[in-house]
Order: sequence, then C-alpha cells, then structure tokens
Amino acid sequence: MKEMEEKGNNCFLEGATEDDYIVIGALSMGDPILCEKDSDRISIYNLEAGRIEEDESYPDFFSFLRDLENIIGMEV
Repeated sequence: MKEMEEKGNNCFLEGATEDDYIVIGALSMGDPILCEKDSDRISIYNLEAGRIEEDESYPDFFSFLRDLENIIGMEV
C-alpha cells in the first residue's frame, strides 16, 4: 500500500482513492489484490505500471477465481 500512496491517487480506477479499497492478498510478484469497499469488485494493482489495469479488474470474487489460473500463469 505504501507504494500506492507514493504514486498518488491516479493509480486507481477513475474517481477512486486508496480509501475505497481493502487489500485482501497479493500475487507472488507482490502486486496487491484489492477489494472495493462499496462493491464486490476485485482488482489487481499493478505495482510496476502504478495502476489497476482494466483487464485485471473483476466484477466479483468468483469471476476473479475463475480467471486465477490465467492470472498466475498455471496450466491445468
């Protein structure tokens, strides 16, 4: 979260700030997994790019889980 603060609020989805999210985990590369406080939306904050990528934001936790293999690069 500290890196997010250093980059400023422009790193979040349009109109959102750090106060709009709860960190619920992190990927092995360190990118935090965020949950929006006022919705079910799950997003991955890309530390290197300094923002949430549109294709790394999911409407709910189950959508995130369905894409998890893809996210971590695991083949089943």
